[in-house]
Amino acid sequence: MGITKREIASELGVSKRTVANYIEKLGLGNHVSRNGNTDFLDDFAAAAIADALKNPGKPSSRCTRCARPGLPG
Repeated sequence: MGITKREIASELGVSKRTVANYIEKLGLGNHVSRNGNTDFLDDFAAAAIADALKNPGKPSSRCTRCARPGLPG
C-alpha cells in the first residue's frame, strides 16, 4: 500500500499539511491513493517529498510522468 501522510510527516518531522503541500507542489497526486479516510503515498512520492524537504535549496521538480498539458513540468 505505501506510507501514510501521517507516517511520512512523523519520520520527516513536519506536519501532515506540509506533506500535502509538497504533494501538490511536486505534482504527485497520481502517486497518492485513498483507503477510507487515509491517504497512502507510493515509494516514488515518499522519496520525492523526503528529498525536497532534506534539500530545501535545491530546485524541486514536478513528476514528469504526471505532468498535465499546460502545466510546467
